[in-house]
Amino acid sequence: VSIFRGRGAWSEAYSYPLIDEMVAVVASPDLIDGREIHPNEVTKYPLLQASHRHDSWLRWLDAKGVSHAGQIQGPRFAQTTAMIEAATAGLGLAVLPMVMIERQLEDGRLQLVAGDPVASGFGYYVVIPQTNAHRTDIMRFRDWITRETRPYRKR
Repeated sequence: VSIFRGRGAWSEAYSYPLIDEMVAVVASPDLIDGREIHPNEVTKYPLLQASHRHDSWLRWLDAKGVSHAGQIQGPRFAQTTAMIEAATAGLGLAVLPMVMIERQLEDGRLQLVAGDPVASGFGYYVVIPQTNAHRTDIMRFRDWITRETRPYRKR
């Protein structure tokens, strides 16, 4: 059993939706002096990137109707948690999943800076190999995690 980010289809497995991923551009309030940034202005700042989500900035810019030619330049991070810490430290703007930054937004370490969150086109799924789909313990886990994530699906 695994939890994967994707579009819901994996070979020889059943997948059950948990969360539709919403992403937003965030920054430390110190970096941007607490102001809102228009989506056209984001490239004036360092753009933090996740190496495993290489197209996040281009997808976000597209969702906001902003055209961009060429590569996105900026530091790359192997882990989303490292990118969250970098954004919190004021090293740049980051496109991050809302579900991973709720605490930082609530306590003011990060703020939304370029409008409302947008759908990333991905989601999180519990994925069960077909060979294990009959196991009672796995079905109990699937049912439990589906219940626990229900509030996130209603957003």
